Amino acid sequence: MDAKTTHVGDIGKILKSVQDDLRNLRSNLSFGGEADSSAKIANLQSVIDRAEADLRAKADAVLTTALADEFTSLPAIRREHKMAQPSGPGSVVLRPQSAHRFEKRSTVRETMDRQRRSEMVSKPTSQSARAFLEERFGVTAPAAPKQRVAVRQRGAIVKHRTASNAGGLPKLNRIDPHAAPPPITGKDVERGIYDLVNRGLIPGHVDLTPAFIQAPAPVLCGQVSLHPWEDQYVRQEPMACGAFPMSNIKMDLISRADLPATQERNRLRDAETLRVESAPGPTLKTQTLEPPVGPRPLPLEETEPPAGSPIAVDDPRGYNELLDTFSLHQFIIRRGETLHSTPEFQSFKRKFGPVWGRITDVIGLLERLLSRFVVPIAYIDGNRVVHLSEDDYRVPSIDDLLSCIVNVDQVLSVVQVPGRRFKGSNGRENATLALQSCWRGHVVRKQCVADRKLNLAAAVIQMFWRTELFKRETKERIKQRALDDQERFRQLQLDLCGRWDTLKNKKRVVVHVPALSREEAQRVSIQDFVVRQNGQLARLTWIADPSVEVIYVSPFPLSPDVLQYYGKLLQIGSSSGAEERYKIVHPENHSRFPAHMSLASVLRHSPRCLRRIRNFLRGKDAYHPRR
Repeated sequence: MDAKTTHVGDIGKILKSVQDDLRNLRSNLSFGGEADSSAKIANLQSVIDRAEADLRAKADAVLTTALADEFTSLPAIRREHKMAQPSGPGSVVLRPQSAHRFEKRSTVRETMDRQRRSEMVSKPTSQSARAFLEERFGVTAPAAPKQRVAVRQRGAIVKHRTASNAGGLPKLNRIDPHAAPPPITGKDVERGIYDLVNRGLIPGHVDLTPAFIQAPAPVLCGQVSLHPWEDQYVRQEPMACGAFPMSNIKMDLISRADLPATQERNRLRDAETLRVESAPGPTLKTQTLEPPVGPRPLPLEETEPPAGSPIAVDDPRGYNELLDTFSLHQFIIRRGETLHSTPEFQSFKRKFGPVWGRITDVIGLLERLLSRFVVPIAYIDGNRVVHLSEDDYRVPSIDDLLSCIVNVDQVLSVVQVPGRRFKGSNGRENATLALQSCWRGHVVRKQCVADRKLNLAAAVIQMFWRTELFKRETKERIKQRALDDQERFRQLQLDLCGRWDTLKNKKRVVVHVPALSREEAQRVSIQDFVVRQNGQLARLTWIADPSVEVIYVSPFPLSPDVLQYYGKLLQIGSSSGAEERYKIVHPENHSRFPAHMSLASVLRHSPRCLRRIRNFLRGKDAYHPRR
């Protein structure tokens, strides 16, 4: 018997039992009194609870059976029987009926359950699928992965350049390769050799091998000394640097690639250990001095004091001598004042006593610089101070003074703080002076801009006024020149009139210039203006007088036929030698000017023609007759 049919029958029995109980309960309520009302209500409640429990149990059984059938049974395989199709003419094609006609249609609940189960299978990570697996099989869902939250970076993104340009070669060195090389400062050296080569401060042909092989060399190739493996288990106490400044420690940066040389140095270091041993007693006091990096002294031999002499445990004189020899001579300037009581400074003063006056000047410059910016503490290299004091002809610059400071990075971090120079004892006065200088500069720059504008305006006015004055002066000069020419011409006329009685009986030369000197508008309107100017060609007949010679200026070159015609005409009407007493010339630049231009103007711009006329008139009396 099918399980579903069994469950349906059980549910029917439960419902029928509930109906019988309710019917009996109704009959009891109709015949009973009010005293039994509480008992009847209790019976009603028990019937309802029992029916509810039976229905819930049956519903669980039905659901369990349905799910077991869904996940354990395989789907039914339906075969579709293909019907044979007759072939040939007149045959009837039989179409198979649809398969869904023979299948049982699903209810709405079955369809919804099927969709829910398919969703669980297709999406096992969904909330409903995980809840079913946890309830059915006790499998808890894994923790959901945490979503990555984008961490917002603080601050703004820098879009401008963060590195400064160190600059290249000066213009003089780029133009002239034989010029003196530019100086290399300490900041350039800190950038490294690669930067110096790229910027051109070190030429490309320079051999850089000595820079890499001198001791201490930055790069060495050789055997590396390995530490014993048991040293890693030895516990060592870290050294605290609060008791003394780190600037007094000089690190040994020499590589241990050369192992025999390293062993020799270790042997010399052991031999330089100073031991002071007491004579009778068994006690022994040993003092070890670390030798500095540089020239090493000879190893000290162990000596025993004579019997009965006092024990020299700490000899001040010997300590001072060793300090003067091996000290780095680095002293301290605290808040602008030098600490004179430190052993390093006393040793520095003892060693360089003969030149202490010049050293004091450099130390004073350092104190003023550090007190100006209120530097808390600075460690000064005494050897560098001595090197600066040797130059008597140059005042040390700020870069030179900074090169004497050992902890220059810490000092620069303090100096570069804005407003640091106003924190000292005279900070208020310095700030007042800075404000005053800035305000004076602002006022002067503003006044300078205004003065520059006024100067430019005055220059423009002056230029235009000078131009106007030059124009007026030129007009006056032209006017005066015209008056002078007119007066000269008048004087020549008067001279000619006064001398005419004498000249008409002597040999003379007459120059004919047949020019029509009229207004330009009139000259343009005249037809054949050039031919009209040449209409006075008949004045050549003046050579009929034996004492007259004629120079005729033609506005254009005459044709050979015209010249031959007038030559024959003048030979007939005059005495012999007529061809030698007249000349016909024309301006060489006649073709370069407009046709309406006057002959006098064209002749004025033809120097060759004027030169020919002047040569012909040399040593003779001549005049130009007016029309």
